[in-house]
Amino acid sequence: MISAEQITQAFDDSTREFRDSPEYQSLVTGDASADAAREFIRNVFRTHYLSSHIVALCFACLPSDAAVLLKENLFEEMGRSEEEKPHAALLLELARGIGLPEDEIDQMIADARRHIATFCAVRLPVATLRELCLSLLLETMSFEFMLSRCSSEIAGALSKRYGFSKPALRWFELHSEVDIRHAEEGVIVVQDYLAFHQIADELFDRIARFTLGDNLFVRHYFPPASRQRSRSKASPAKARHVDSMTIYQLRIPFHQSFRHALQSREESDAVIVKITGSDGRTGFGESLKALEHRGLRGGSPGH
Repeated sequence: MISAEQITQAFDDSTREFRDSPEYQSLVTGDASADAAREFIRNVFRTHYLSSHIVALCFACLPSDAAVLLKENLFEEMGRSEEEKPHAALLLELARGIGLPEDEIDQMIADARRHIATFCAVRLPVATLRELCLSLLLETMSFEFMLSRCSSEIAGALSKRYGFSKPALRWFELHSEVDIRHAEEGVIVVQDYLAFHQIADELFDRIARFTLGDNLFVRHYFPPASRQRSRSKASPAKARHVDSMTIYQLRIPFHQSFRHALQSREESDAVIVKITGSDGRTGFGESLKALEHRGLRGGSPGH
């Protein structure tokens, strides 16, 4: 059984990776440009504007004792009253407070909605809804863990080094206050989820590595496209090439095996390929490793 210490360590490792990243250090030390700081806030907006929808899905998949903690989290995301505004409303105040025009804010809302639509439409390298919701739960709780430790420093830098008004930064201040409690409760929720769905330690480790690895928070807050936009005006165009390629193999167990003419299958072999270009952009592709069911031999990846 995965312990609370192991879950906390996974969240702490991801947070440390984020705080040590050049992107984070550049932001909080004031070395980033004003445009880069604004782009960071845009990405925070896109990442969290529809968070209540993600929390609601996690809540739906956890009908157990710890569900009450997720319910409280969901109510706070959605807002309880005029005094306790929805977190999405605080993000709107943040965007307006740094001077973003309404048409750009509308576009960021559309971006957030499009991200949800895309997520729902693509094939995912998990076997069942319980694995998918575990990944979403880990990502959600890891963000709260990270924000409880980083949002005060971020808000201070945005105010002191980039001149953004403190009232506009209320979203960051709220998360530095509230997410200390949420971060502690999140460990309890994850443990309860693992017990309720009887998830083996090996499967948890695999999903945690896939979800939290590769600098999760940098991927959301400082995506390559944003870094490219920040550099595009100052840097001349350069020839692009592949800098690196990483291949991840996922072996996802089925709840029950099945047979066909060529073999018996107890698990699905998925291959995820990540390619990083010389311009900093990253792309992912996915395929099945084994193609015996098509009558092919050799197991070479392909669609």
